[in-house]
Formats: sequence, C-alpha cells, structure tokens
Amino acid sequence: MNDYDEDFAAPDSPTLVEMWKHQVVLMTNEAEYLNTELLKARQNIAKLVAINAELADQLRGVRSADILTPPNLWESALPAIERAALANPGAAAHFTAPPRP
Repeated sequence: MNDYDEDFAAPDSPTLVEMWKHQVVLMTNEAEYLNTELLKARQNIAKLVAINAELADQLRGVRSADILTPPNLWESALPAIERAALANPGAAAHFTAPPRP
C-alpha cells in the first residue's frame, strides 16, 4: 500500500469521480462569479468613458469660449501702468488704478 491508498482508503473518503465532480462544481461557480464581475467592470468602464467624453466636451467649450472672449484689457495693462508709476512717481499721483479682483 502506498501513501495515496492510505489517505483515501477510509470508507468515508470520497471517490476520485466524486472529487472531480465537486471540482467541476467549484470551477463552474467561480467562472460564473468572474463573468459577473467582468460584466460589472465593463459597465463601469463604459460609464467612465462617457464621463470622460462629457468632461472633454465641456473643456473644449471652455477653451473655445476663452479664445472667443477678448482678454480683460485693463488686467493686461496693469503691469505696464505699475512699471510706469514706479519709473515716474509724480505720474502716479494723477492716476489711481482700481483694486484688483
């Protein structure tokens, strides 16, 4: 008698066929579970792709709106006005800039 026979020779031990049948049931259940999880993951990916597309459209809209609207000329002129005021302190007394937002 070898070790295999000693391990599985007990009267309440399952037969080799019963063990294979049980293994088939376990593998089938695992495959069904993994298919369910895969379906959920694919649905989540589809949702993320839709969200990404929507955000990309919004970003394109914001960028095109920024291109179409002229920049605030006052904001772009403030550094030059401040440099001129530093170079000519007397001119600064005649001009007061509004506070920056």
